[in-house]
Amino acid sequence: MVVPAILWDGLKKLNGTLYVTELSVDYVLQDFSDTNLEFSLKYDEIAAVEYHKIYDLNLLGIQITAKSGRQNIFVMDAPSEILKTIEKRKR
Repeated sequence: MVVPAILWDGLKKLNGTLYVTELSVDYVLQDFSDTNLEFSLKYDEIAAVEYHKIYDLNLLGIQITAKSGRQNIFVMDAPSEILKTIEKRKR
């Protein structure tokens, strides 16, 4: 599964592509696609995945929390399929 997404920290937005593969969730930054700067998290490293409200308006994001405690918020169109796929694979 490949979807355009924004990595968001509440202030800054970084455009890129979210890849939900058989082994991991990966994120490649659009402006840094030719570098080693990317996000990769194996399913056994994921503690939780849940919807995230953007400005308390819509559920347009998902928040992935790693077992290390780090949280990553991704904004995308129609996040439900991505969330369900990650939930299924992290078990």
